Amino acid sequence: MINIKLKYTNIKYPDKVFTDINEFFEDENAGVDDVEALKSHVSNHDLYEYANEKILLGDKKSIVITRYFESEEMAARWLEEKNKLPVIDKNLKEEVI
Repeated sequence: MINIKLKYTNIKYPDKVFTDINEFFEDENAGVDDVEALKSHVSNHDLYEYANEKILLGDKKSIVITRYFESEEMAARWLEEKNKLPVIDKNLKEEVI
């Protein structure tokens, strides 16, 4: 099993404290304005991911998503496809941790 850990921080509202993961990813907070692109990202996750885990960090300002893949090849394919897709969370900074 291979995993990729990504941390997301809101750059538009850096001081906002979020109550839960759903609020963090609400379209207005995350900056999602392209529903079709969002669907493409979800399809990519569904195709290559084995599972994922989302955690709201203790400061309640950032999220960590751990994405699990069955193999390095599946992780590489997911990343390759992800990089071809348009950015959907315009208010979020993504970093690999």
